[in-house]
Amino acid sequence: MQEIESACGTLIEEIEQTSNPKRRELSLKMVNRLLDRHTEAFNFVNKVSESILNKALPNILVGGIHPHALNLSHLLASIAPRFADGFSTLGPVSKVSGGSHVYKKFRARGT
Repeated sequence: MQEIESACGTLIEEIEQTSNPKRRELSLKMVNRLLDRHTEAFNFVNKVSESILNKALPNILVGGIHPHALNLSHLLASIAPRFADGFSTLGPVSKVSGGSHVYKKFRARGT
């Protein structure tokens, strides 16, 4: 259903952009409730999870924590148990550590 996807998108946007912790918590609860009740919500979040990871993780360590990235980290923590397999294939560790070139440098030095 288009309405479910639209609601999820709006709630994710609200979680990312709000400065009000109470609104963010309410939006997180609503996203989780949609995920519990609708497969369309699960499919939508699964589809946009790479975008969420790309917005949140690289910005956490670059020049301090950006408020939007911190807000999205709350979302990631909330939905991670449901999407752990999908997240693992997207390589979130390399996004945080600066990419695979960091790993290659360590391997080249023999560490």
